[in-house]
Amino acid sequence: MRFTKKLLAATIVLTMVFAMVPTMVMAQEANAAPSAHTVMVDGETVAFRVFLIDGNNFFMLRDIAYALSGSPSQFEVTWDADLGAINLLRGTAYTVVGGEMESAAEAPEAALESTAVVYVDGIGVDLRAYNIGGNNFFMLRYLGDAVGFEVDWDPDEAVVLITSVAAEVPPVQELEEPAEEDEPADPVDEDEPADDDTEETELESENDVEGLNLSSEFLLSNDRSSVFNHVFDDLELTAEQVRSLAEAGDANAQLVLGIMYSLGWEAPADFALARQWLLPLAEDGNAAAQSTLGHLYLFAEGADQSRDDAYYWLTLAAEQGHLIAQVRLMMEF
Repeated sequence: MRFTKKLLAATIVLTMVFAMVPTMVMAQEANAAPSAHTVMVDGETVAFRVFLIDGNNFFMLRDIAYALSGSPSQFEVTWDADLGAINLLRGTAYTVVGGEMESAAEAPEAALESTAVVYVDGIGVDLRAYNIGGNNFFMLRYLGDAVGFEVDWDPDEAVVLITSVAAEVPPVQELEEPAEEDEPADPVDEDEPADDDTEETELESENDVEGLNLSSEFLLSNDRSSVFNHVFDDLELTAEQVRSLAEAGDANAQLVLGIMYSLGWEAPADFALARQWLLPLAEDGNAAAQSTLGHLYLFAEGADQSRDDAYYWLTLAAEQGHLIAQVRLMMEF
């Protein structure tokens, strides 16, 4: 039976790469697997040394600077002794120091969360990074946001697309002319108590989001932490907004709420609540929910852990093309 499971998992993910071990909380260390993804920079294939950690690509800082030198997104890598930090200078050509683009990643390695401090043009930035073999590897999307290049993913070809972009000055926002007042408003009676409806309306408007739009392509090719980061960092939603949408029946918000409870991010880690939100979606055929539920069972503690349930849900997700479920099956079963 175990051999049959392994054969099925290997068949599903024959051309896939290894994924990393997710945790219920922020981990201080992780496993880094060599990435088999093709990487293209401005339409040209470039061989980088890349590791996958929890489904995200991590690159050496100087390799990216080397590849983008001479492009609109070029940046210099310097050490600022006064700041005691790495300082990236945007718009400046990179100075080659040796060791760039030397070799591809060949085997899994241990990765420790990096304590490197990074500034961009003298301003501190928060970049997710790991130290692997004595070198700092940075999460590509975070680095692109900080320095100024675009990162896309082609799921059909399994290609990471890096595109340099010229720095743009935000357009000046024109002020709208004030609307003409037809008649003066009725004076407010100061002795009359204020209407509480105003405060309630303001609170409602803060959580007033029409819906959470996450494409099926995005959900099939990203792990739960990447979905979480996209919703809270890129879309800038709050936990209250996600919860409000979930309770109103938004399936994507229900998925994210389940992810929040499974990871313990923006909510306490809670197996029962995570399962409560994820199970109906998984039973309804939602591949991202099936994958998250599989990971929930796989890495739960004590009696909640169930490898059989994990295998069941990960297999259903993998059969629908969920990348992280596919690689997890190959690693665990």
